[in-house]
Amino acid sequence: MDELLQEMIDPEPPRRDGARRWRLWTTIGVFTLVGVGVTSLTTSAVFTDTDSVAGDLLSGTVVVTLDPTDPTSTLALNAGNVAPGDVVNAPLVVTNSGSLALRYAVSYWSENTTQNPPTGAGDLRNMLSLSILPLGANASCAAVPANTTPLGSVTTLGTVAISDATAAKIVGDPATGAQTGDRDLSAGTQGGNSETLCVRLTFDKNATNIYQATSAKLHLRIDSEQTVNN
Repeated sequence: MDELLQEMIDPEPPRRDGARRWRLWTTIGVFTLVGVGVTSLTTSAVFTDTDSVAGDLLSGTVVVTLDPTDPTSTLALNAGNVAPGDVVNAPLVVTNSGSLALRYAVSYWSENTTQNPPTGAGDLRNMLSLSILPLGANASCAAVPANTTPLGSVTTLGTVAISDATAAKIVGDPATGAQTGDRDLSAGTQGGNSETLCVRLTFDKNATNIYQATSAKLHLRIDSEQTVNN
């Protein structure tokens, strides 16, 4: 009876059910001679709730990282002297270091980084195709067969997705809720649950001389959200 009276006096507040979302950016230098550091590799967020009665409420976290061992590392997708027909690969490790299961999507945008005045007049992005592939049981991203079904791809980076505001989805969909192609990661334990994606760029073998001495930069964005009650 005492417990019933206590509940009537101090009822437990309702649980907030709004989906919380986090965004993670990484910048990848493409076809350049200098390394480009990954920016904002780690984002963390803690669900909090306020309980007006005596006692503690422990809530979960959604934490997505691109490298669980070194969040300031450089993603190795930098190459110089690339020729038409060349393929460049780099692993992208996505880790759920939080205590809640999450789903995530990948979006991209690109920049023309050729120096002015450029030696080549072409926009290199028009000659680059992008694929995101599963590593699977392969030893490296370079070993992933060319006929592997990609998680997402675009035939040319083009000049449409040119800023974060115009970023285009390539794996899944950053919209709230479960979307076709979203990737799921269960809650992390002792270092996190992770999967490796392979970023593959192909330089069109039909590129002409106007694309000599040109460069471009690719940006990938990871949008993640809780899966529980969402």
